Amino acid sequence: MYPICRKVGTQQCMIPVVGKEEINELTPPGDQLEEQARTGIIEPHLEADLSARRKNTNLKLNLKPQELAQLDQGLMERLPDNVDILTLNEAVYQIVLSRTRPKPKDGGFIFKARKRTRQLQKKISTDRQQASKVQSVIDFLKAGRVFTPRKRRIAHKIRQQHHTLNVKVLLTIKQHCIDRIQALKIAQQSLKNRVEWVDDNATFRLNPSRLLEGQKPVEANNALPAVEEIEAFWGSIYEVQPLLNKDTPALGAFADMCRSIQNEREDCAPVTEEEVRGVIRGLRNFASPGPDGISGYWWKHLPCTHRHLARIFTNYLCEHHPIRGWLVEGRTILLPKKGDLSNPGNYTPITCLNVCYKILTRIISDRILQHIQPVWQQCYEQRGSKMNMAG
Repeated sequence: MYPICRKVGTQQCMIPVVGKEEINELTPPGDQLEEQARTGIIEPHLEADLSARRKNTNLKLNLKPQELAQLDQGLMERLPDNVDILTLNEAVYQIVLSRTRPKPKDGGFIFKARKRTRQLQKKISTDRQQASKVQSVIDFLKAGRVFTPRKRRIAHKIRQQHHTLNVKVLLTIKQHCIDRIQALKIAQQSLKNRVEWVDDNATFRLNPSRLLEGQKPVEANNALPAVEEIEAFWGSIYEVQPLLNKDTPALGAFADMCRSIQNEREDCAPVTEEEVRGVIRGLRNFASPGPDGISGYWWKHLPCTHRHLARIFTNYLCEHHPIRGWLVEGRTILLPKKGDLSNPGNYTPITCLNVCYKILTRIISDRILQHIQPVWQQCYEQRGSKMNMAG
C-alpha cells in the first residue's frame, strides 16, 4: 500500500502502511507541539486512539425509518446531557459497527454478476444461431435452389415467426440479430469489468501485494519514497507561508473600509441546533470517513446528537475550550500517478477528515461569509470568494 499522512492541527505525520501494520511512525517536533499548546486552540495531549477503528464502514445502507428511529431513541436515552465529544463519537461508532459488516471477497454482487454473464452468453449464442439460419435461407433463395428437408424446416419456422420469406425482410431480420449481439457483448464486457474491479478491491483489502503479482514489470523506478522525502516535498508546499507585503496601500484602504462598515465587534453567538442540522443536511451520505470511521449518513439519521454537537461547538467557539487533537486528525492517502513512483511529486494527496470536524469548520465558514457580506456588497469589482458567484 502507499504511504499515508496523518495531519494533526497544522502538523503532518507520515506513516507508510503495509497491509494493516504501521511502521516508522514519526511524531511532530516537540517545539511545534509546544507552539500549538501555547495558543490554546488545539491540545495535542487530548488524544484518542482511533487507529483500531474500521475505515470501510461507508457501506450503502437502506435501513427502514422505524429502525433508525429506534436507534436514535436508544442513543438519546444512553447519552447524558453533558456528554463530551469523544464519548459521543464512540457511541455513534458502536451503532455503526452494529449495522455495518465488511463486504466478503465473493459477495452477492459477484454471484449475481456471474449468473447474469451466463444469461447474456446464452442470448448471444441464440442470436448467432438465428442470424446464421436466416443467412442460409437467404443464400438458398438467391441461388434459386430447392430447399433441403433441414432448410425447409428452418424456412417454415422463420415464416411462422415473421410471416414472410422476402429477401429484403430477411436481411433486416439478420441485421437486427447482429445489432442485438453487439449490444449484448457490450453489456457482457461491462459486467465483466465490474466483477474484476470488485474482486481486485477485495484482494487489495486482504493482501495488497497479491494484486501486483503477474504484472509486467516496467522500467521506471517503482521503489516507494522514504518518509523523510515525502515530508520534505509536501512540507515545502503546505508548510511554507507565502510572503505578504503588509505595507501595500490597497490593503490599508481595504482595512479602513471594513472598519467604516463594521465598527462594533459582535459577541460570539451560540451554535444552534438548526445550524448543525443545516450543515449536516448538505453532507454526502457515504463518502470515505476519517479516522473515526463514521460517515455522514449516521450523523444525519441520529438527530439526537445534533443538540450535543451544538453545545460542544459553542464551547469551542465561545467558551474557548481547547479542541481535542484527535478531532482535527485526518488520514491522507497518496494516490500514485504515472511515472517514477520513487518521486514524491508523482502522487496525489487526498485527505479524509472526521465528519464532526467538517461540521465545525462548515459552521465557522458560514459565519465568516455572513459576517463579511456587507463588505463584499461594497466591492463590486471583487468576484472571487463570493457566494454563488464565479470569480
